[in-house]
Amino acid sequence: MIFGCESYYGASLRGAYIHLSQLTPMEERKVGYYDLRMDILKKQNVMYLGRPEHGVWFHLFTTSL
Repeated sequence: MIFGCESYYGASLRGAYIHLSQLTPMEERKVGYYDLRMDILKKQNVMYLGRPEHGVWFHLFTTSL
């Protein structure tokens, strides 16, 4: 299970690196984008659970010294 953006896994899966949506996760489900992602990734044995965040465009991971 991964809770992260497509830049971490998108290059490993055909068709996975298409996530440029500016819709909220709820709007994506309403317009059918969620179902599209499910179909694309299901063909590669990946279960897409959805995008849990919206509006967070950058994460900075650090270690404390």
